[in-house]
Amino acid sequence: MASTKISAGADPVTLVASDKIPVARNASTTAYAATMTELAVWTNSGLPYSAVAALAPGIASAGTLATVSRGDHVHPFDGTRLSTGGGTLTGGLIGTTAQFTSYIVGASGPTWTAGTGVPATTQPRGSLFSRTDGAVGSTLYVSQGGGTWNPIAAV
Repeated sequence: MASTKISAGADPVTLVASDKIPVARNASTTAYAATMTELAVWTNSGLPYSAVAALAPGIASAGTLATVSRGDHVHPFDGTRLSTGGGTLTGGLIGTTAQFTSYIVGASGPTWTAGTGVPATTQPRGSLFSRTDGAVGSTLYVSQGGGTWNPIAAV
């Protein structure tokens, strides 16, 4: 490798391929001295791009790989989660009444809503209301449409 001129103000210095130059990663306390040859190889080859497929969504991590991803990389779809834009739920819907306040079947109902007191809203025919403060005979209601709700007697 030919000599490389580096200007340090008014005093030019000539470095040869075997000369070592101190380098460190940003905010690193580890010192490393790279040779001019190592620097030239790294500079001429560019960044070390990863050839590994992007990981699926998971727990956030800064990562430990010494490679970088390309700007056009794509993460795989996480099929274990329901999209916020909708989708098909296959399996049970589990949650407490604090988490579950309304569930709509289809684009226009019927709905399944939970709350306290007698239902007073107008919902499509066949909608359900789970009353969290009711007694036997007043915990589950079925809408007849038009704001009319009927309690299911034995529940």
